[in-house]
Parts: sequence; structure tokens; C-alpha cells
Amino acid sequence: MATKKNAVRKKVYTKKGSHFQFRWWMAVILVIVVAVTGLIILRFSRASGGIHYLQNNFGGHNYGAAVMKDNLGEHYFWCGVYQYLKFDSKGNPIIGKDGKQEIQNDEVVYYQHRDVTGNYSNAYPTLESTKPGKSAGWENGAHMCDPTIVAGNFKVDGSVYKYALYYDSDPDNSSYGTKIGVAFTNNLSSDPNSPTKWKFINYPIICEYGTKKNTYGVGTASALIDPGDSSKVKMFFYDTSRVGPVLGNGRIPDMYVVNGKNGYDFGWGPNCTRTQAKTQVKIQENSDGVTHLGDPYTVSTVNTNNIISPGGDFAFDKENNWYYMVTSDSTSARENEKNGIQSFGEGYQLIVARIRPEALTDPTKGGWQILGYINSDTTKSYLNFNVGILRNHSGYLDGVTGLKNGVRILDLWIPQITPDVADGNNDTGLTTGLLNNLKIDLFQWIPGRVAINRYVSPLTEHTSTAGVKPKANYKFDNQTYYVLPNSNQADPNAWKPLYSCVTDGLVDYFLSSNVNCDGFIKLGIVGYSYAGKNPPNLPGRWKQLYRCWNATSATAGENFMTISDNCEGGGKPVAESYGWVSLDDGTSAFK
Repeated sequence: MATKKNAVRKKVYTKKGSHFQFRWWMAVILVIVVAVTGLIILRFSRASGGIHYLQNNFGGHNYGAAVMKDNLGEHYFWCGVYQYLKFDSKGNPIIGKDGKQEIQNDEVVYYQHRDVTGNYSNAYPTLESTKPGKSAGWENGAHMCDPTIVAGNFKVDGSVYKYALYYDSDPDNSSYGTKIGVAFTNNLSSDPNSPTKWKFINYPIICEYGTKKNTYGVGTASALIDPGDSSKVKMFFYDTSRVGPVLGNGRIPDMYVVNGKNGYDFGWGPNCTRTQAKTQVKIQENSDGVTHLGDPYTVSTVNTNNIISPGGDFAFDKENNWYYMVTSDSTSARENEKNGIQSFGEGYQLIVARIRPEALTDPTKGGWQILGYINSDTTKSYLNFNVGILRNHSGYLDGVTGLKNGVRILDLWIPQITPDVADGNNDTGLTTGLLNNLKIDLFQWIPGRVAINRYVSPLTEHTSTAGVKPKANYKFDNQTYYVLPNSNQADPNAWKPLYSCVTDGLVDYFLSSNVNCDGFIKLGIVGYSYAGKNPPNLPGRWKQLYRCWNATSATAGENFMTISDNCEGGGKPVAESYGWVSLDDGTSAFK
């Protein structure tokens, strides 16, 4: 997400007065301020059990987190807004129509550290395209975003560095033609007054492989240390530049992985000249305007049409030999756009998948195994995109999270955006200012059956899912049902997807077994229910789940779900059966 900048900028400073006298009442105010500040710090920086958001001090959006855990604690990098006072090329303040000096918003890479005792440092911009020492120069004053970081042994110009921080920028200031850069250091400073000293490569290290113009370019990379050599990096990234059909805003990408010779040589030299041929490996190719997840473990009519768009992260489970991917799934957005409901830019859902290393380059050895989906039902965020996986210093999951059912638990940092209480008039597009509420929050994805919770309002209206802020303060009414996260079972054709849907204005959140969400906004797939005549041969207590209509008038009402075959009485009609769902969490969701 790039922000165009056309002026020389300087940081906003507060000028101090030259004459000052201390008064007793100032001491009282100081004590109050310190007390209140202490409460705020406790709220956002508790060592355990607290809530900590990754966010800047200026409001606006935050996204694209890269989180690394090592023996020093956890290191957070992310893209966020930074504000400058605007000056012209001669250094004169640019005054707006209101008589005040104009302020320019920029996108920079923030850094924050959590030490082993749980204390958080102050966040500060560690990469800024307009600051010497915080940029390489080739960025040309453009945004710097989408970081990814690893630790290894990187030799650059005769010196050895521990950390490599990768980022992307669009040097044309156009939001197009994005390229990937890198900076090295031996020390990640958590002190804003003594910031990290970076050693930059003064040209982009990965450029577009295609020739198509006016597209995003390459970016949102994920760096991992080569398992056999800590001086080399394996880079996953997205590229929208290949000539071919595209959809929507042109951000349907190819997905590539490149094995670097070291921490910065990925086959590109200065001025984006190719130094090696055929260094990239196509993971998924956008041959028909859609990036497909070819998946031999799932039925082709269900899980092979996931449209993967920029905004994901990769990690390696070295112990169990799996690459994991959590990335934006724009399938629902594309379908909504085709149906004239919403713009393609709406990213509602993330997809969780894994693949064997040998299958990355040889499709005959397997493909992506779909593990599940993450959308508004689980995060309670209207949009879900640009995720970051908590990884160790090598970009691995080893020593970071445990296993359940043979699958890694994932700690994910996801931008959260929650509109105000819906009143039927909300314009939920990305251009309406909702990004001003975008902050990054921790969400733990636990593999296994997916819980569907039933909520009820004081008006006895029911909703099938949590949603993001329904209209009437819904409360959980202690009814939970479980569905499978995928159809990877012995009888995949008998499992059908259940979709998370919402009416216009975010008024009514409901489940549907119809792929078009009954003509309303489709948020994504919740999970899979069993469509057979009898319950499946799997552990647990299985019940038919029914979709019912709670009419509040002749033409109005809400959908709700129940295991009651008469919709809990009262003359409420059964609209359909969602299929068989379990009353138990289960232990065998994966083979």
C-alpha cells in the first residue's frame, strides 16, 4: 500500500519555550499525568495475559507484521503511518487553506521489542525512505513496507552481519513497480534515540520478472534461512508483472521462491539487471487470471480455486519437514465483485496451508494441503489480510509453537479493522477511512475442528457467527458446534463447505451452504459439514444443524442455526439443513 509523496518533509517537532517557572499546582498535574500514563502503559505492555497492539502514534493504518523470536525476546517489524510537516524544495513551510502548515503521511517500517521479561520498548521508525541511514537511496523517497527478517551469517563488503531485514518500496512513487531491498545489522536497537545502524545494499535485490506495467510488482516477501547454510536465504514472494490476464486491480500474483547465493544475491544486480537466468521457481502461476492452489488432498471443485493475493507469510517446520503458508485468499472478494456486490480490494479471508519441501519444485510429489481458513468468524475483524507468522530467528516454527493433531499451532499477527455498530448505512470500502482504525493484533490459530458459536441478542434474534459488531450487542448463549477445517477425509465428496455471509450494511451475519451467500456479501469458508444421510464415521456426537428464520414481521427477520428439527418451536420454518456437525472438538481432524 503505497502513499505518493511530492514534497520534502521534516519531522514534526514541538518547540520549547525559553522562560519557565515551576508552580506547586504543576506538581499535582504531573503526579496525575504519571499515574494515568502508568495505567496506559500497563494496559498495552503487560508482561503476560495482556493485550498488546502493534500500532503507530499517529493513527492510520498498520499492517504487514514480521515477528521474530530469539533469545532476546520477540522483535516486531511492521508497516505503519508516520507524519511529517511539509516543506517545499527550498525548505519553506507549505501552508494549507486553513492557514496551518500541511502534514504529510508516509509509510515506514516500525520496530518494537519485547524482552524476555515481557516488557515492551517504545516503537519507532527504523526504516524511512527520506532519512539517511534509514534507507538505501534507491527508494527515491517512496514508502518502505512489508518487512521480513531472519538471523544468520551474512557477509557484505568484507563484514559479517547477523540480521537481514528485507522490505519493499516503489521508487517511482506510483504505487506500481514495487521492488525488494535489504538492510543488515548486528544489533537491533530498541532505543529510538540510538536507532539501529543499518548496512544497505544500494539497489533492489529482487525486481519484476515480467514486463507488465502499472501493476503492484514484486513484494510482501518471506525470508527463510537455508536449512543447510546459515549464510544463504530462501525467499518467497509475490509478482504481478507477468504478461497475462488479470482481474480487479491487477494484484492477482504469481508466487515465486528463489534460493539466494547469500543474503542479497538473488540473481539481480544494479539497475534491475539480471545476473542469472531462471533463478526463480514458480510455486503457483497466474496462467488464467487466477492463482490456483493445486491440491491433491482435496476435492478439485472445492479447494483448487483459492485466489492467493499479496499479503501472506511463510514459515518452515524443520523438525517435521513442512513449509507453512498463511496468505490472503481473495476468492470471496472476486466472487463478490463479479456479482456486483463489493470491490475486489476487500480482503476478508486468510487461508492456512502447508506443503512438503520437495513438492515446491516437483508437483508430482504432492501439493498444498489446505488446513483451514481464517475470516471474520474467528478474528471478529471485518477485513483479514497482510498476516505475519511468529517465527524463530531462522524463519522456522521450531521452538516457537507446539503441535496439535500433527499440525503446527500458529501465532499470527493480523491487522484488525472493526467498523462501528452497523446501522444499515455503512460503506465498508477500503477508501472510506476504515484503515484509520487498522491495528495489528495477535491471533492464535489452533488446528482441528472449527467452532461455530451461536449468539443471541436481547431481542431474541439469533446470529450464526460472531461477526465484527452486529447491530444489537449479541451475547454467546453457550451453544457451540464443530465442523471440519477442510474436506481432507476418506470421503471428501460427502463434505460440503459452509460459508460466512453478511447482509448489506453488516446488519445480519449468517451461515449459508450456498456458494453465493444468497446474493449477499461472502466473507469466506467457515468449515465443512457432513452431507450424508447418516452421521459420519468419525469420533464425536454428531447432530443435524438446521437453518431457521426468526421472523420479526411479514418481510423482516434474521437467520439462526439450531439442532432443533422444529426450529425451537413457535412456528419458525426450517429453511434448510446445514448438514451434520459435531458437538465435540474431536482429535482426528487431520490424517
